[in-house]
Amino acid sequence: MVLYVLWRTFSWHTVGPLVSTEHCLKATANLRILADHVDPTASTAIRKRSKTSGVIITQYLVNMPEGKSTPDFQCKPVAVTIEKGKLAVFKAVVTGDPKPDVSWRRAKGTLSDKEKFQTKYDESTEEHILEIHKVSVAETDTYKCFAANEYGKAVCTTTLTVTEGKTCPLNTFKDDSVLSFFYKVAADGESDEMFWDAMLKADRNDYERICSEFGVKDLHLILKKLDEKKKERSQNKRKIKAEEREDALFECVLTHPLPNITWTGKGNILEDGEKYNLTMSDHKLIHRLLIKDCQMLDKGIYSAVVGNISCNAWLIVEDPKELAKKFLVSVPTMKDCDLRCAPSFIVPLKLHTAPKGYECYMSCAVKGNPKPRITWYRNHISLNTNTNYYISNTCGVCTMLILRVGPKDMGEYSVIAENSLGRDECSTILNVRGEKKIYWLYLQ
Repeated sequence: MVLYVLWRTFSWHTVGPLVSTEHCLKATANLRILADHVDPTASTAIRKRSKTSGVIITQYLVNMPEGKSTPDFQCKPVAVTIEKGKLAVFKAVVTGDPKPDVSWRRAKGTLSDKEKFQTKYDESTEEHILEIHKVSVAETDTYKCFAANEYGKAVCTTTLTVTEGKTCPLNTFKDDSVLSFFYKVAADGESDEMFWDAMLKADRNDYERICSEFGVKDLHLILKKLDEKKKERSQNKRKIKAEEREDALFECVLTHPLPNITWTGKGNILEDGEKYNLTMSDHKLIHRLLIKDCQMLDKGIYSAVVGNISCNAWLIVEDPKELAKKFLVSVPTMKDCDLRCAPSFIVPLKLHTAPKGYECYMSCAVKGNPKPRITWYRNHISLNTNTNYYISNTCGVCTMLILRVGPKDMGEYSVIAENSLGRDECSTILNVRGEKKIYWLYLQ
């Protein structure tokens, strides 16, 4: 009688429709319904933030015991859009201590049909799976996944959309780029990589079955594309090189964390031991295979396998002696480089016309090794010792400054550069504006 009163008290508030008092419910049934919908410590329930978006966590205790945790979703189920009559699959990975109990529900209906709705648990991947067989439009709904233990619960939602499948036949398209649309019909929403990986690993007798499972209709076009994929995969094999007696490291990066994967070498499953070391990162996304003390017998193809998906790489073991021969480089004998050269002007003097009483600045650039000796001349008379002219030579740039130009400064100016290997000369004319250009006759 007490259980019956409790049911009437909470049914309208937490469950929804009021259960009529005329219904005869067993005490165990009442207790199960109450346990599903009423938190045991609702007065102390705490809402927590999950690391996975879209997950709601409720914690029952304020102070959690050491080492214990509320449930959470490490990988939540993804939304699925699938053709009518196919198999739809939802997968979830949960965490928590104690290990949570996982259950599934839908918003507009029940999961009571055990033939259509089947729940499974994959121990190798720690995935909780809900399979919906031969889906129909009636199964289009919002589905909830619950994970609960004695310290709290976590809830996330996903959707299933079932289409009528009224699409054009595959063989009406001639462009292979359109094929990818039809390949992406995997029930769990994954890309067509899963389909191709299954086809590349399967025997020829299984091709028709795999195409049927993925909803691919034209086997002839698939076989043509499969041959191209095999050639592409054989050409693009990743290679790991190691010298003999060295260690070789393989890494596999996952999109979702998994506690373990299968490593194979030349068709055999590898186990952790003296020869092979199997490890993974703390977040369980990176799995590593270390092959110790590589020998020539170890070369070959190695694979990381997760379910029907795998990635491969070649191990190439090189002989250090052969490697040394391959990289042997012959160095030619060194020859002395003679950088000496005779002087030459790379920037000559320019013509100048200066106003009377103003400054005049002349410059040129010369190269030579050994360093040339520079001499300035006006009308063939040396100016190096004339204090009326400011002369400098910095890193081959030769300059001369006349402070106040007058008629006496008009004439031919030349620069001669000399060293032990030769000499060079350049010249110009300085005219003073307003004065007669009498020195042009001198040049002619």
